[in-house]
Amino acid sequence: MAIVSSEKADKVACGLDDGGPADEDRLIRAAFSGITVVNTYVPQGFERESPKFAYKLEWFTRLRKFFARHYKPDQPILWCGDINVAREDIDVHNPKRILGMSDFNPEVWEAFDSVKAWGFADVFRKHHPNEPNQYTFFDYRVPKSMERGLGWRVDHILATAPLAKKSIDSYIDLEPRKAEKTSDHAPLVAEFKI
Repeated sequence: MAIVSSEKADKVACGLDDGGPADEDRLIRAAFSGITVVNTYVPQGFERESPKFAYKLEWFTRLRKFFARHYKPDQPILWCGDINVAREDIDVHNPKRILGMSDFNPEVWEAFDSVKAWGFADVFRKHHPNEPNQYTFFDYRVPKSMERGLGWRVDHILATAPLAKKSIDSYIDLEPRKAEKTSDHAPLVAEFKI
């Protein structure tokens, strides 16, 4: 997880800073010309009955409190990263079969929606509201998952209203995912007219 910019960052910090379990490697934030970028790697959750799943739900609760503690929804804030939630049926290749898995689960949707309700809009879905088969993650354990379209959209770029209204496009760049020895995630891109 990283934030890369050609501009020098202000106010760089890591973690939820709430005294909870150590999580410095799950959140990094920085400000650039008045825009705050919060990049997260939300816990994956493993399986529904696992303590890791409960931790994932708790982490979303902590994240919502983090945003409320540090920011206001009328500020230009970008929340992005591997959020480990596929929120809609069109965000996964087989919603009936995988319903209940840790990234496609009603409890996780509720936790994610709670953070979004603080003041975030899904920038990708703003530009592609009903477009299916738009995935950012293709599991290496599934043979030829990308070629077969067996993906999930678990990476997100969300923005508060002042920033979301300035978004002009968002798309998934599959080319880097096609390279040898690459990440199992494809880059999600958003463009803004600032």
